[in-house]
Amino acid sequence: LDEDKVAAMASNAVMGIRRALTSQGMPTFSRFTLTASHGKLVFTDTGIAYLVVVMDRSIDLGPTDIEIESAAMRIRGLGEMRIG
Repeated sequence: LDEDKVAAMASNAVMGIRRALTSQGMPTFSRFTLTASHGKLVFTDTGIAYLVVVMDRSIDLGPTDIEIESAAMRIRGLGEMRIG
């Protein structure tokens, strides 16, 4: 996969989802899974950024979800670190 294209697509998806939720008076999302014909994208809000995981459509999210949340927690921890 081309990282720049995936990043652009992910950014566009996040902005569109947030815009649609806001227009309906709903809060933003903490996790969103997009399933397409050739794969899945899992978007997780980490506070400082969105973690986007690209995976094959056939992968079961159950066990994978633990790893995704673990990575998101580590990223959240980076945002909480203070220097000085």
